[in-house]
Amino acid sequence: MFMIRNVSKLLFGETSKQDLLQIDSGQLYLIRPRSPKGYSECIFKESTAFIRRTSTPHHYQLVIQRVFEEGEETLQEESEDEDAEMNDRVFLLDESLHFRSVFRDGQAVFAWNDLLGDPDDTFEFVCDTATQPGQVNTFEIVAMQCQFERKYKRSYENATDADLEQFSFSTPTIPPIVRPTPPKAAQEQPPTSHNKKDVSLPKESLHTPRIVRTEAIEQERDEAKHQRDLPILTKELVELHLYDTDSGTFILQDSELEAYVFDNGGWKYTLEVANPGKGVWVTQVIVPDISPVFNFDYLSFIFNAYQDEHAPFSWLLRFRDMPSLERFQEGLMRGLWEHLNETSWLKAKSDDRDYIVEAFQDITMSDVSEDEEVGFEAENVDEEENPDDVSFDETTQFPDDGTHEENSQLAVGTQSDRSVFKMDIETGKIVDEWKVHDDIPIINYVPENKFAQLTNEQTFIGHSKNAIFRVDPRISGNKMVDSELKQYLSKNEFSAAATTEKGYIAVASNKGDIRLFDRLGINAKSHLPALGDPIVGIDVSADGRWILATCRTYLLLVDAKQETGKNAGKLGFEKGFGKDAKPKPRRLALSPSHVAQFQHETKMPLSFTIAKFNTGLNAEETSVVASTGPFIITWDLKKVLKGSKEPYSIRRYSEEVKADNFRFGSDKSVIVALPQQVDMVAKGSFKKATRQSIATPVKQLRSRSSIVNSPY
Repeated sequence: MFMIRNVSKLLFGETSKQDLLQIDSGQLYLIRPRSPKGYSECIFKESTAFIRRTSTPHHYQLVIQRVFEEGEETLQEESEDEDAEMNDRVFLLDESLHFRSVFRDGQAVFAWNDLLGDPDDTFEFVCDTATQPGQVNTFEIVAMQCQFERKYKRSYENATDADLEQFSFSTPTIPPIVRPTPPKAAQEQPPTSHNKKDVSLPKESLHTPRIVRTEAIEQERDEAKHQRDLPILTKELVELHLYDTDSGTFILQDSELEAYVFDNGGWKYTLEVANPGKGVWVTQVIVPDISPVFNFDYLSFIFNAYQDEHAPFSWLLRFRDMPSLERFQEGLMRGLWEHLNETSWLKAKSDDRDYIVEAFQDITMSDVSEDEEVGFEAENVDEEENPDDVSFDETTQFPDDGTHEENSQLAVGTQSDRSVFKMDIETGKIVDEWKVHDDIPIINYVPENKFAQLTNEQTFIGHSKNAIFRVDPRISGNKMVDSELKQYLSKNEFSAAATTEKGYIAVASNKGDIRLFDRLGINAKSHLPALGDPIVGIDVSADGRWILATCRTYLLLVDAKQETGKNAGKLGFEKGFGKDAKPKPRRLALSPSHVAQFQHETKMPLSFTIAKFNTGLNAEETSVVASTGPFIITWDLKKVLKGSKEPYSIRRYSEEVKADNFRFGSDKSVIVALPQQVDMVAKGSFKKATRQSIATPVKQLRSRSSIVNSPY
């Protein structure tokens, strides 16, 4: 272990060098087993560890220096007058630290005592997975040599292995980062009656209490096993209500139950509602398909539970007060986020956790009184009139996504190709091949700016899983513009991109995070944290104010305009969001009861196509459209921003919808691609989601008089 003499001599011998050694990347945690505030606190999400000289001979420091993430450039400016400890943690290398290392779950971890904290408090520096074991070993040995010099006030060079062994600490063992259990008071609350001041559920949601059970529910209740031996993330007293599809209301099932979130291990979590003395009502693995919605106006949580191959049941939990609902929300969201990200919730920064939690709660439950007039208009392209006998499938894309040269040419390609092909729309033939790069694939491409496809603009934006770049077909050789390439070493899993009218770029990933760029070739100005679900598509408003991301079971609407602070009025594309100024995301999702009815009709899980704003030159974005299975859904943005309970309308077809978009320049007509035809329908024909509108497909027009003659 102590045979790295030559390396150490080189490190110590270069006296002009302040830093002897460094570990490039890792995370710093403070572990406090006895603290009521939590077991583990993430101090720096990204940092570098140094062993550094001091001006005093034989004295060295362990320095953990924060590394700013993308979008945090402004934080350093704002904290110039604050204590330097905000960005650096400095420790004198002394044997009292008990500096030690261990490999845990495939990662190297350095740990040392917190001399200013409680007796069991320790710091941990969790090295990045790319850190080599040899680097870890060298770092620990150099730290031992530094401690030797401090203790004996002489060079380590004549020290024996036995001399250095006294600075090798293996006990106490480094405690693992475990999940805390809730405070005892939260686990042992006696059953109490509800406070009379609590906000009650709306009258239409509460019928006379009666039991509504099915064979599936009884089987679930009888067979489910209570998991009291598992760690509990949260436990609260609740009322349980079940959604009745016949009446369209939630009906009380039991008023004295306990709701748990259990940690099953392996990043798997279970939600259970039970009466400890009588058995289990509901048990459900926590996954995105439960469609969780929290509403603080009515102290309630709504979710879907699945029983074998049965359609899901939609349940409502009502809590006795706001603190109990907030505790439950924290526990459930932690379980869902950890399941999706396979990392500890405690590793996320507090403002990131707030961003994630806010996305899963209703803004308000107030209804908007005005209803759109319901009518029916349709224009139709029939398969029989399609000269090329085209059959539409999941790859269908409307031409406005990638056309060039005033809509006469179309860029086409396949995922992971190194090339993009130029197709003449009029002849349907490939007329050119643009090789992008020898080593970097292009998996997606978008216009230079939102309306570039209406001009003679030749260049466009492409991206791979970890790079974003400009493609210029006019240059010789490979078409990638090297000076406008931003490539990341880490696996960012980029999945989609979109541009604004000014050419600002939003890039989303399969991890669920979003990066905002004002130009290519540099770091992102802002980095919005991941909720955990992969983002399959992204759109932005022309002015860059609104970002629309599509996940499998919901959409995410983000306001990129900063309202407060020194960057007030600026977009996240232009200036990074401050530490406490991340935008509040709006999660556009179907209500759990509607999801249950959708799946009852289709026997298929929810899976949204890429959502789009209506768009056009000098047009304001007012609506969003997406589809899942045979359903098309449009959201009214005014109702969304007002907080309407159900700001969407639906239209059902008898076949699966393959693609959809608004007609360019209008929010009144929606283009719909079905397996054998294309429809253009009036938005006024969409209806409020009810049991009848969900169950009844529209009749598709087949007459020749309804064929669309105008291009779209």
